[in-house]
Order: sequence, then C-alpha cells, then structure tokens
Amino acid sequence: MKRTKKDQPDKSATPVPPRTSAPKPEPAELEAATTGTEPPRRLHLYFSGTVQGVGFRYSAQSIAERFGITGWVRNCSDGRVELLAESAPNVLENYLTALGDEMSGYIRKVDRTWEEATGEFKDFAIASSGG
Repeated sequence: MKRTKKDQPDKSATPVPPRTSAPKPEPAELEAATTGTEPPRRLHLYFSGTVQGVGFRYSAQSIAERFGITGWVRNCSDGRVELLAESAPNVLENYLTALGDEMSGYIRKVDRTWEEATGEFKDFAIASSGG
C-alpha cells in the first residue's frame, strides 16, 4: 500500500517533553492568586506520607516565594513535614493547592489549623528540623 502525504507523520511539529512538575501560573493568574483582600491569617500544616528526602521543603519554599507568603517549613523527627505560613486566606488556599499539585504523589495526609497571623516573618525559609 502506498503511503500518502496525509498518512506520514508531521515532521514539522516540535515534540512536547513530558511534564515533570506542575506548570507555573501565568502572571495574571499569579497576581489573582497572590492578591489578598482579607486580613492575613496563619496556616499551620503537617504533611504525612513520603515527604522527606523528595525535595518537599524546597518546593514549598519556591512556591511560597511565588505567592509572596511568609513563614517556614521543616522536617519533623517523626517523618512528617511541618509548615507555618502567613498571608491572606485565599492566597494560602491557592498556595496549598499549588503545593499539593506539585507534590501530590508524596502527600498522604494534611493536618491543618488556622490561627491568627502575627506578622513575625519577613520571608519564607527552610528551618532547622524539629520535634
């Protein structure tokens, strides 16, 4: 059987590499996700699963910086990761969604507690391991 032009693969198309992480939001999406009109709150989180040794803290910090969130993240001695973040509630929810998308294969459970913000943080850091 003779191949026609339409049966041949399109060699002009650029192959798309497989996605290895969640896409970064477009500037307009990021602005909407990081603009909080509500007063700041604190979100205290504990992540369980395979969350140590997989770049979790570095991903948490990188995403927090994109969202303009302050606080810290650290490994716990029991295998969990603890995260304390302050920003407007909608920004924190968007941050948590982005972090969950990026690290979904590693997170089994998230315990969260909303608290009053203190404004004590200037940036988002990776803290020393703790209890």
